[in-house]
Amino acid sequence: MANKQIISITALLFLLSSCTGDLRVELKLSCTDLPDFDVCCSSGVLGPDAYAIVYYASSSIDSYVQQGKTVVLSDEHDPQWNDIFAFNVPEKSSARIKIDIMDSDVDADDYIGYAEFTMQDIIGGFGHVWSNDLSPSGNGRLRVQGTVFNLTRTDPEQEKLFAPNAHMIPNAGYQALQVLEKLVHPQHKRQSSQ
Repeated sequence: MANKQIISITALLFLLSSCTGDLRVELKLSCTDLPDFDVCCSSGVLGPDAYAIVYYASSSIDSYVQQGKTVVLSDEHDPQWNDIFAFNVPEKSSARIKIDIMDSDVDADDYIGYAEFTMQDIIGGFGHVWSNDLSPSGNGRLRVQGTVFNLTRTDPEQEKLFAPNAHMIPNAGYQALQVLEKLVHPQHKRQSSQ
């Protein structure tokens, strides 16, 4: 009879935190006072069909990599997106986030503005909220609401709080999955090396 190995939620959280970060940070985005962009036939000027593009850089010297986009919210000066962007990071992360705000159009999308912040702005911010004017000046304001989970805590109920459809950093848990695979199926490693 083969030995079965049982991995507890605590062990899984430990493995994930050691491979992908001590904290899981989930971000929700909203904007206020976005300028008018679309001129329409009889109704005059409409609000922008706004969406956000999220970029991530793992340190202050790394280049930004696109992580995902929100849905388009039509004719909205004050969009509040339901999309959640999730990142597993070390507690003292120097990661940076850049958000581009765009206006979706049939021909070519219009650039509204951008904002940049560090992961520490969210982790250490009061209520995990960060807010700033978009650049260039006068193009609205971005608000980022963060939720921060400590992955090193051994609370199995914490996993239920994670956003199930969050945009994740590509391959964020790859190393953890490799470790789990070796723990669950140790014979595969031995057989393949013979």
